[in-house]
Amino acid sequence: MSQSYKYTGHSEAKFNFEGRLVSINEKEGKTYISIGTTKHYQDANEEWQERDMIHFTQTYSPVIIDKVKKWNPGDIIKLKGDVESWQSGEGDTFECGSNHIVKTAKRIAIKQV
Repeated sequence: MSQSYKYTGHSEAKFNFEGRLVSINEKEGKTYISIGTTKHYQDANEEWQERDMIHFTQTYSPVIIDKVKKWNPGDIIKLKGDVESWQSGEGDTFECGSNHIVKTAKRIAIKQV
């Protein structure tokens, strides 16, 4: 059974979703989402240790992130809403409309529901 996280608030949320760090922050009418592509952890000071992240922007709430299978390169993260763009941890930005996009370097697909 797939899991999902639904966020409808207007503040920042950081949480561990099946071993991956997810950060959601709403500001200026947009929802900013970051998802870790590798396992993350909290150190002794309970600070998140961020390594490799995918960042993308969604224009409105609610945000629904569905786990389709393992969160590894090549996996698909489902989103409800209109995805404007996303970028990898290296800072590369990709525009996205109604179709899914795939970053070939890491083979990570972001796809609309």
